[in-house]
Amino acid sequence: MAQEYTPKELKEWKAAQDIWLTANIDLPVKQTDEDTPFLDDLRQVALTYQAAKEATVADRKDKTNLIAIADQCRDLADALAKLDPAPTSRLSGAASQPLNNLFTDTFENLGEVESALRRSRPPIIRGKKPNEHLNVLIELLANVYERHTRKQATVYTERVDNQRVGQIVGFVEAFNKHFLFGEIENINARAIQRVLQTRPDNATPPSL
Repeated sequence: MAQEYTPKELKEWKAAQDIWLTANIDLPVKQTDEDTPFLDDLRQVALTYQAAKEATVADRKDKTNLIAIADQCRDLADALAKLDPAPTSRLSGAASQPLNNLFTDTFENLGEVESALRRSRPPIIRGKKPNEHLNVLIELLANVYERHTRKQATVYTERVDNQRVGQIVGFVEAFNKHFLFGEIENINARAIQRVLQTRPDNATPPSL
């Protein structure tokens, strides 16, 4: 059943038509409830992509040094262990529990925090390149493409001219044009092929 949509929604639907046409899926001129998932999935890709980009930018700006904090935990534990008897006796009257128990718990907690900080992995920060989020985008779009077409997203090399081709190339390019307004530069079939080849199990098309 066709419904009334806002100008923004109509524009998005026209964009969805152009994108899915690259995968040989001809959406109707007017959006229907039955065809809405084709647009909703593209919207979700855009939202997930933007969230991933914002997280990466935040990681890059984060100057927190976890190893330095681990060193501070060790320094505090060492300082407490080296307390002279005089300050220790004054602490006994100020603590709400026996000092030996308090120190034992503190040393154990500081040790666990220090160990966790030293084992933690630093955030994976992509290089400052125009297409730094291309891998994320390709994986998301490949999943959507396969779910609706029931075909594997593939880029192959033509024997005659050694050119890399595949429907997914046009699909990614069209999405970048219509939903990201060309934000990612230098999208090419070789880069798309490289990402697809690194997907788990080389991506078996999921069922709808």
